[in-house]
Amino acid sequence: MRKALRRAAAGLGVLAVLAGCAPRGLRVLAPFELKYKGRPGDSYSYSLAQVFRGTVVNYGMPQLVVLKIRAMMSERVEEVADSGWRRVRQSSSLEPLEINGIRVEPKGIPPLMETEIMRSPAGDVVPIEAGDPSSDMMIWAARSLGSTFPLLPPAPVRPGEKWRREQKIAVGESGEFQVVTIGELVRVEEAGAGRVAVIRMEGGVNLAEPFEADGVLMEAFRLEYNGLVRFDLDAGRIIDSKQEGSLQMKGSFNKSSMEARLSFTSGLALEGAEGRGGRS
Repeated sequence: MRKALRRAAAGLGVLAVLAGCAPRGLRVLAPFELKYKGRPGDSYSYSLAQVFRGTVVNYGMPQLVVLKIRAMMSERVEEVADSGWRRVRQSSSLEPLEINGIRVEPKGIPPLMETEIMRSPAGDVVPIEAGDPSSDMMIWAARSLGSTFPLLPPAPVRPGEKWRREQKIAVGESGEFQVVTIGELVRVEEAGAGRVAVIRMEGGVNLAEPFEADGVLMEAFRLEYNGLVRFDLDAGRIIDSKQEGSLQMKGSFNKSSMEARLSFTSGLALEGAEGRGGRS
């Protein structure tokens, strides 16, 4: 009996030593809070670069197309509500398009588009300024295409945990897109005096209700994407994102049918930030 007790005591001692020498990576981390922040007057500017490759059918004729889009996007926090929702002024300036190596001035799209939105800490967006269909389309594109500004989890998450978010976004007077986002917190890195969350995103955008505006009829639209986003946990803003995916759409322009099947890459990068920071 005494030998058995001594063996048991020795076993417990070994377990205690092993527990004390356990790798630090095995420690249970506290969950991280991912949310958009920013104080009134804070402003951010981003460069956006997208490349689409595939087949476009116009006037019944298929054509291989390489379309390159470059734009500058900026945001300015105008007001912060007690609920944490922020009134944000968005603007976007589009460079001439490049189609199969030829620069083309986009017709029907103003060179500078501006609008105001309300954004929740988790990324939900509600337009608050009525505008023309192109402004509504800008909101949708900026929020959804390639998950540029992704929907974040409603509650804190640990590395390895996933979340699923859904949102409907109105376009024009009658159009509606259904957005589905699946995110995963991959890891949190130390970057200088701050912390950066690396987020894996995937999801899709589907046209739930067709719409017509300025001679454009959108009948079908389906986009799927995946990629990585780096998010500044302390400032509450996107640092950069890289996505890839596919796009299928069908409609007409000035009563001429159009159909496209494209793959794409999308990159967003923070170019500058002004203000007191977003720690609120």
